[in-house]
Amino acid sequence: MFPACEGVWCAECYDVDSEDELFPIKRPISPEDEHAVVDNKDTERFMVARDGDHFMCMFQCDLCHFRNIQRRSPRVGLMKDQLSLRCIRWANLDAMWAREPSTVANNTRQVRKLVEKRKGVGIRYGSATRASWSVSGEG
Repeated sequence: MFPACEGVWCAECYDVDSEDELFPIKRPISPEDEHAVVDNKDTERFMVARDGDHFMCMFQCDLCHFRNIQRRSPRVGLMKDQLSLRCIRWANLDAMWAREPSTVANNTRQVRKLVEKRKGVGIRYGSATRASWSVSGEG
């Protein structure tokens, strides 16, 4: 069994290399580009997680996903393992970006209200607002 990850969620830190050629993101070429996917105001779309994404879908860090899939830790310098970690990161971001920013922001406000109400009646903030998968052992 692997030790508990105890990683801390940080939306701004959960990002990808914007020049990743393996996972290109369509960007507008000009304001007249009718096939543009993103607005200029939303330059980080699909590139970085947002506050509250982890409330909208079950989140597990790349390392824990890798361990669950491979039943081992990634090997330093092994290109296949590094590629797997990149794919896991992109899959996580794709799951998060399946929701519009306004949906995530509204849900995050609701979760924060729930946390405050729970505190008001003496219930400690806990895992009821967030879900994750366990990490299975080496096999």
